Amino acid sequence: MYSAQIQCLDNDINVLVANNEQFLKEHMLPMAANGRVPSNDNFLLFERVKAVMSNDVVIFIGNEKHPCCVLPDIPIELKKEHTYKYKGTTHSFQLVRIKQMAPCTHEFSYLVTTVAKGSKKQEKKTKNIVYYRWDNRIMPLEYDEILQLAMLYKPERTICISNRRKEVFSLIHMFHTYCCILKEEITVSDVLQLHTEKCNGSILDRNELVFVMAVIMEWAYQSRSLPNDLKKKHMEWCHSYAIMAKWMRNNPNIKYIHPDYLTKLDAKTRQSVYNEGFTSSPRFSTRESGAVTDPFHRKNVKQHTMYIKLTKPAKTQDDEQQEEQKFWLGDGDEKVKAPLLDKGKEAAEVPV
Repeated sequence: MYSAQIQCLDNDINVLVANNEQFLKEHMLPMAANGRVPSNDNFLLFERVKAVMSNDVVIFIGNEKHPCCVLPDIPIELKKEHTYKYKGTTHSFQLVRIKQMAPCTHEFSYLVTTVAKGSKKQEKKTKNIVYYRWDNRIMPLEYDEILQLAMLYKPERTICISNRRKEVFSLIHMFHTYCCILKEEITVSDVLQLHTEKCNGSILDRNELVFVMAVIMEWAYQSRSLPNDLKKKHMEWCHSYAIMAKWMRNNPNIKYIHPDYLTKLDAKTRQSVYNEGFTSSPRFSTRESGAVTDPFHRKNVKQHTMYIKLTKPAKTQDDEQQEEQKFWLGDGDEKVKAPLLDKGKEAAEVPV
Protein backbone atom coordinates (compact mmCIF):
# COMPACT_ATOMS: atom_id res chain seq x y z
CA MET A 1 0.00 0.00 0.00
CA TYR A 2 2.77 2.40 0.99
CA SER A 3 4.85 1.64 -2.13
CA ALA A 4 1.76 2.25 -4.29
CA GLN A 5 1.30 5.68 -2.71
CA ILE A 6 4.96 6.54 -3.33
CA GLN A 7 4.64 5.43 -6.95
CA CYS A 8 1.52 7.55 -7.38
CA LEU A 9 3.32 10.57 -5.89
CA ASP A 10 6.28 10.07 -8.22
CA ASN A 11 3.94 9.94 -11.20
CA ASP A 12 2.28 13.19 -10.12
CA ILE A 13 5.67 14.91 -9.81
CA ASN A 14 6.74 13.62 -13.23
CA VAL A 15 3.56 15.07 -14.75
CA LEU A 16 4.19 18.37 -12.95
CA VAL A 17 7.75 18.52 -14.28
CA ALA A 18 6.57 17.74 -17.82
CA ASN A 19 3.88 20.44 -17.67
CA ASN A 20 6.43 23.06 -16.60
CA GLU A 21 9.17 22.13 -19.03
CA GLN A 22 9.41 25.66 -20.47
CA PHE A 23 10.25 27.19 -17.09
CA LEU A 24 12.79 24.49 -16.24
CA LYS A 25 14.58 24.86 -19.58
CA GLU A 26 14.48 28.63 -20.02
CA HIS A 27 14.05 30.23 -16.60
CA MET A 28 15.23 27.91 -13.82
CA LEU A 29 17.73 29.98 -11.83
CA PRO A 30 21.20 28.35 -11.88
CA MET A 31 22.88 28.39 -8.49
CA ALA A 32 26.40 27.51 -7.51
CA ALA A 33 26.89 24.84 -4.88
CA ASN A 34 25.98 26.16 -1.45
CA GLY A 35 28.37 26.54 1.45
CA ARG A 36 31.58 28.30 2.38
CA VAL A 37 34.53 27.74 0.05
CA PRO A 38 37.94 27.34 1.79
CA SER A 39 40.36 30.09 0.78
CA ASN A 40 43.15 27.52 0.26
CA ASP A 41 41.19 25.34 -2.19
CA ASN A 42 42.25 26.80 -5.54
CA PHE A 43 40.04 24.49 -7.61
CA LEU A 44 36.79 25.32 -5.79
CA LEU A 45 37.69 29.00 -5.71
CA PHE A 46 38.35 29.06 -9.42
CA GLU A 47 35.10 27.21 -10.17
CA ARG A 48 33.23 29.94 -8.31
CA VAL A 49 35.19 32.65 -10.13
CA LYS A 50 34.34 31.04 -13.50
CA ALA A 51 30.65 31.05 -12.52
CA VAL A 52 30.92 34.78 -11.80
CA MET A 53 32.68 35.55 -15.07
CA SER A 54 30.32 33.53 -17.27
CA ASN A 55 27.12 35.40 -16.26
CA ASP A 56 26.00 38.99 -16.79
CA VAL A 57 23.91 39.22 -13.60
CA VAL A 58 25.64 37.91 -10.47
CA ILE A 59 23.80 37.83 -7.14
CA PHE A 60 25.60 37.02 -3.90
CA ILE A 61 23.66 36.18 -0.73
CA GLY A 62 25.76 35.94 2.42
CA ASN A 63 25.54 36.12 6.18
CA GLU A 64 28.37 38.59 6.79
CA LYS A 65 28.93 42.28 6.16
CA HIS A 66 31.05 41.79 3.03
CA PRO A 67 30.84 39.45 0.01
CA CYS A 68 34.14 37.76 0.87
CA CYS A 69 32.09 35.23 2.85
CA VAL A 70 30.73 34.03 -0.51
CA LEU A 71 33.90 34.42 -2.59
CA PRO A 72 36.95 34.40 -0.29
CA ASP A 73 39.57 37.12 -0.72
CA ILE A 74 37.49 39.21 -3.13
CA PRO A 75 38.43 42.88 -2.49
CA ILE A 76 36.11 44.87 -0.23
CA GLU A 77 38.12 48.13 -0.15
CA LEU A 78 38.31 50.56 -3.06
CA LYS A 79 41.32 50.13 -5.40
CA LYS A 80 42.37 46.95 -3.63
CA GLU A 81 43.15 44.00 -5.91
CA HIS A 82 43.28 40.21 -5.64
CA THR A 83 44.30 37.61 -8.22
CA TYR A 84 42.84 34.10 -8.48
CA LYS A 85 45.16 31.59 -10.19
CA TYR A 86 44.58 28.04 -11.35
CA LYS A 87 46.57 26.01 -13.88
CA GLY A 88 48.07 29.03 -15.60
CA THR A 89 44.88 31.10 -15.94
CA THR A 90 44.45 34.23 -13.80
CA HIS A 91 41.56 36.55 -12.95
CA SER A 92 42.51 39.79 -11.15
CA PHE A 93 39.67 41.64 -9.38
CA GLN A 94 40.10 45.34 -8.53
CA LEU A 95 37.26 47.07 -6.65
CA VAL A 96 36.37 50.36 -8.35
CA ARG A 97 32.97 51.25 -6.85
CA ILE A 98 30.52 50.37 -4.06
CA LYS A 99 26.92 51.47 -4.40
CA GLN A 100 24.22 50.98 -1.76
CA MET A 101 21.02 49.87 -3.47
CA ALA A 102 18.96 49.19 -0.32
CA PRO A 103 19.57 48.81 3.45
CA CYS A 104 20.94 45.25 3.07
CA THR A 105 21.86 45.30 -0.63
CA HIS A 106 25.07 46.69 -2.17
CA GLU A 107 26.48 46.60 -5.68
CA PHE A 108 30.23 45.97 -5.92
CA SER A 109 31.81 46.92 -9.26
CA TYR A 110 35.12 45.26 -10.17
CA LEU A 111 37.57 45.75 -13.01
CA VAL A 112 38.53 42.18 -13.89
CA THR A 113 41.71 41.45 -15.84
CA THR A 114 41.88 37.95 -17.31
CA VAL A 115 44.97 36.24 -18.72
CA ALA A 116 44.37 32.81 -20.27
CA LYS A 117 46.86 29.97 -19.94
CA GLY A 118 49.71 30.28 -22.45
CA SER A 119 48.67 33.79 -23.50
CA LYS A 120 50.05 37.22 -22.69
CA LYS A 121 46.97 39.07 -23.89
CA GLN A 122 44.98 40.78 -21.15
CA GLU A 123 41.20 40.97 -21.37
CA LYS A 124 39.56 43.59 -19.18
CA LYS A 125 35.88 43.87 -18.32
CA THR A 126 33.71 45.38 -15.60
CA LYS A 127 31.86 42.89 -13.44
CA ASN A 128 29.02 44.03 -11.17
CA ILE A 129 28.11 41.85 -8.19
CA VAL A 130 24.93 42.52 -6.22
CA TYR A 131 25.40 41.44 -2.60
CA TYR A 132 22.44 40.88 -0.29
CA ARG A 133 23.27 40.38 3.37
CA TRP A 134 21.08 37.91 5.24
CA ASP A 135 22.32 37.43 8.78
CA ASN A 136 22.23 33.94 10.28
CA ARG A 137 19.83 34.87 13.06
CA ILE A 138 17.79 37.61 11.41
CA MET A 139 14.54 37.13 9.54
CA PRO A 140 14.00 40.18 7.29
CA LEU A 141 11.17 42.53 8.22
CA GLU A 142 11.08 44.15 4.78
CA TYR A 143 10.18 42.26 1.63
CA ASP A 144 11.05 44.82 -1.05
CA GLU A 145 14.73 43.93 -1.30
CA ILE A 146 14.25 40.24 -1.99
CA LEU A 147 11.67 41.06 -4.67
CA GLN A 148 14.05 43.58 -6.23
CA LEU A 149 16.70 40.87 -6.41
CA ALA A 150 14.24 38.61 -8.23
CA MET A 151 13.53 41.41 -10.72
CA LEU A 152 17.24 41.59 -11.66
CA TYR A 153 16.94 38.18 -13.28
CA LYS A 154 17.81 37.82 -16.98
CA PRO A 155 17.13 34.48 -18.70
CA GLU A 156 20.28 32.36 -19.18
CA ARG A 157 22.50 35.21 -17.95
CA THR A 158 21.96 35.13 -14.17
CA ILE A 159 23.48 33.13 -11.35
CA CYS A 160 22.98 33.18 -7.59
CA ILE A 161 25.95 32.28 -5.40
CA SER A 162 25.44 32.01 -1.68
CA ASN A 163 26.71 30.53 1.52
CA ARG A 164 23.12 30.31 2.81
CA ARG A 165 19.45 31.06 1.96
CA LYS A 166 19.79 30.57 -1.80
CA GLU A 167 16.75 28.26 -1.78
CA VAL A 168 14.53 31.07 -0.47
CA PHE A 169 15.61 33.37 -3.27
CA SER A 170 15.19 30.60 -5.83
CA LEU A 171 11.61 29.94 -4.70
CA ILE A 172 10.63 33.62 -4.76
CA HIS A 173 12.28 33.94 -8.17
CA MET A 174 10.09 31.06 -9.37
CA PHE A 175 6.91 32.82 -8.21
CA HIS A 176 8.07 36.09 -9.80
CA THR A 177 8.88 34.39 -13.12
CA TYR A 178 5.48 32.71 -13.41
CA CYS A 179 3.60 35.89 -12.48
CA CYS A 180 5.58 38.59 -14.29
CA ILE A 181 7.54 36.93 -17.10
CA LEU A 182 5.60 33.85 -18.21
CA LYS A 183 2.27 35.32 -17.03
CA GLU A 184 0.97 31.84 -16.26
CA GLU A 185 -1.16 30.60 -13.39
CA ILE A 186 0.35 28.09 -10.99
CA THR A 187 -0.68 27.01 -7.51
CA VAL A 188 1.49 27.47 -4.43
CA SER A 189 1.58 23.70 -3.84
CA ASP A 190 2.79 23.07 -7.41
CA VAL A 191 5.55 25.66 -7.04
CA LEU A 192 6.72 24.09 -3.77
CA GLN A 193 6.76 20.58 -5.26
CA LEU A 194 8.51 21.71 -8.44
CA HIS A 195 11.09 23.68 -6.48
CA THR A 196 11.78 20.79 -4.09
CA GLU A 197 12.22 18.41 -7.02
CA LYS A 198 14.46 20.58 -9.20
CA CYS A 199 16.25 23.10 -6.96
CA ASN A 200 19.85 22.02 -6.36
CA GLY A 201 19.72 22.98 -2.70
CA SER A 202 18.16 21.71 0.52
CA ILE A 203 14.48 21.75 1.47
CA LEU A 204 13.36 25.02 3.04
CA ASP A 205 12.93 25.03 6.81
CA ARG A 206 9.82 26.30 8.62
CA ASN A 207 11.06 29.86 9.10
CA GLU A 208 12.01 30.20 5.44
CA LEU A 209 8.62 28.92 4.29
CA VAL A 210 6.79 31.37 6.54
CA PHE A 211 8.97 34.17 5.16
CA VAL A 212 8.20 33.17 1.56
CA MET A 213 4.47 33.10 2.28
CA ALA A 214 4.68 36.52 3.96
CA VAL A 215 6.45 37.91 0.88
CA ILE A 216 3.81 36.47 -1.45
CA MET A 217 0.89 37.77 0.63
CA GLU A 218 2.44 41.24 0.99
CA TRP A 219 3.29 41.33 -2.71
CA ALA A 220 -0.32 40.47 -3.55
CA TYR A 221 -1.60 43.13 -1.13
CA GLN A 222 0.61 45.93 -2.46
CA SER A 223 -0.20 45.04 -6.07
CA ARG A 224 -3.93 45.19 -5.22
CA SER A 225 -4.45 41.64 -6.41
CA LEU A 226 -5.44 40.23 -3.02
CA PRO A 227 -9.11 39.10 -2.93
CA ASN A 228 -11.26 40.44 -0.09
CA ASP A 229 -11.70 36.96 1.38
CA LEU A 230 -7.91 36.67 1.82
CA LYS A 231 -7.25 40.03 3.48
CA LYS A 232 -7.59 38.63 6.99
CA LYS A 233 -5.33 35.73 6.03
CA HIS A 234 -2.79 38.27 4.79
CA MET A 235 -2.89 40.02 8.17
CA GLU A 236 -2.45 36.70 9.96
CA TRP A 237 0.59 35.71 7.90
CA CYS A 238 2.31 39.08 8.25
CA HIS A 239 1.54 39.32 11.96
CA SER A 240 2.68 35.77 12.67
CA TYR A 241 5.88 36.30 10.70
CA ALA A 242 6.63 39.64 12.38
CA ILE A 243 6.28 38.02 15.80
CA MET A 244 8.59 35.16 14.81
CA ALA A 245 11.16 37.57 13.36
CA LYS A 246 11.29 39.83 16.42
CA TRP A 247 11.33 36.93 18.86
CA MET A 248 14.20 35.21 17.04
CA ARG A 249 16.20 38.44 17.09
CA ASN A 250 15.82 38.53 20.87
CA ASN A 251 16.51 34.79 21.30
CA PRO A 252 19.39 33.95 18.94
CA ASN A 253 20.03 30.53 20.52
CA ILE A 254 16.60 29.28 19.43
CA LYS A 255 16.56 27.77 15.97
CA TYR A 256 12.88 27.04 15.24
CA ILE A 257 9.53 28.02 16.73
CA HIS A 258 6.02 26.93 15.89
CA PRO A 259 3.98 29.74 14.29
CA ASP A 260 0.81 28.59 16.06
CA TYR A 261 -0.01 31.83 17.87
CA LEU A 262 -2.91 33.16 15.80
CA THR A 263 -4.46 29.75 15.21
CA LYS A 264 -5.04 29.33 18.96
CA LEU A 265 -6.86 32.61 19.53
CA ASP A 266 -10.59 32.66 20.10
CA ALA A 267 -12.71 34.77 17.73
CA LYS A 268 -13.07 37.75 20.10
CA THR A 269 -9.36 38.01 20.87
CA ARG A 270 -8.45 37.51 17.21
CA GLN A 271 -10.71 40.42 16.22
CA SER A 272 -9.12 42.62 18.87
CA VAL A 273 -5.72 41.86 17.34
CA TYR A 274 -6.97 43.13 13.98
CA ASN A 275 -8.48 46.27 15.57
CA GLU A 276 -5.35 47.11 17.53
CA GLY A 277 -3.20 46.89 14.43
CA PHE A 278 -0.83 44.25 15.79
CA THR A 279 0.25 46.24 18.85
CA SER A 280 -0.89 43.69 21.44
CA SER A 281 1.65 41.48 23.19
CA PRO A 282 1.94 38.10 21.46
CA ARG A 283 1.64 34.78 23.29
CA PHE A 284 3.40 31.60 22.32
CA SER A 285 2.90 27.96 23.16
CA THR A 286 4.47 27.20 26.56
CA ARG A 287 5.47 23.61 25.71
CA GLU A 288 9.13 22.70 25.43
CA SER A 289 8.58 21.34 21.91
CA GLY A 290 7.45 24.80 20.84
CA ALA A 291 11.08 25.85 20.52
CA VAL A 292 14.16 23.85 19.64
CA THR A 293 17.50 24.94 21.05
CA ASP A 294 20.31 24.84 18.53
CA PRO A 295 23.01 22.65 20.19
CA PHE A 296 25.73 23.91 17.86
CA HIS A 297 25.25 27.52 18.99
CA ARG A 298 26.71 26.85 22.45
CA LYS A 299 30.44 26.37 22.04
CA ASN A 300 31.08 25.84 25.76
CA VAL A 301 30.58 22.05 26.08
CA LYS A 302 30.57 22.06 29.89
CA GLN A 303 28.03 24.87 30.08
CA HIS A 304 25.89 23.17 27.42
CA THR A 305 25.93 19.87 29.37
CA MET A 306 24.83 21.65 32.55
CA TYR A 307 22.06 23.35 30.58
CA ILE A 308 20.77 20.01 29.26
CA LYS A 309 20.69 18.52 32.78
CA LEU A 310 18.75 21.47 34.16
CA THR A 311 16.24 21.56 31.30
CA LYS A 312 12.86 20.22 32.34
CA PRO A 313 11.29 17.45 30.23
CA ALA A 314 8.55 18.33 27.77
CA LYS A 315 5.07 18.50 29.17
CA THR A 316 2.52 15.91 28.20
CA GLN A 317 -0.37 16.69 25.89
CA ASP A 318 -2.82 16.51 28.82
CA ASP A 319 -0.79 19.12 30.74
CA GLU A 320 -0.84 21.44 27.74
CA GLN A 321 -4.59 21.11 27.30
CA GLN A 322 -5.20 21.82 31.01
CA GLU A 323 -2.99 24.92 30.94
CA GLU A 324 -4.67 26.23 27.79
CA GLN A 325 -8.09 25.63 29.33
CA LYS A 326 -7.08 27.53 32.48
CA PHE A 327 -5.71 30.40 30.40
CA TRP A 328 -8.71 30.84 28.13
CA LEU A 329 -11.55 29.94 30.53
CA GLY A 330 -9.97 31.38 33.67
CA ASP A 331 -9.18 29.68 36.96
CA GLY A 332 -8.88 32.23 39.75
CA ASP A 333 -5.79 34.36 39.36
CA GLU A 334 -3.79 31.57 37.72
CA LYS A 335 -2.63 32.38 34.20
CA VAL A 336 -0.19 30.96 31.72
CA LYS A 337 2.74 33.33 31.43
CA ALA A 338 4.16 34.36 28.08
CA PRO A 339 7.83 35.00 28.91
CA LEU A 340 9.09 35.09 25.34
CA LEU A 341 8.41 38.80 24.79
CA ASP A 342 8.26 41.60 27.34
CA LYS A 343 4.94 43.42 27.57
CA GLY A 344 6.63 46.78 27.49
CA LYS A 345 8.33 46.17 24.17
CA GLU A 346 6.71 47.36 20.98
CA ALA A 347 5.40 44.84 18.54
CA ALA A 348 7.35 44.36 15.32
CA GLU A 349 6.32 46.73 12.56
CA VAL A 350 4.77 45.16 9.52
CA PRO A 351 4.61 47.07 6.22
CA VAL A 352 0.92 46.65 5.32
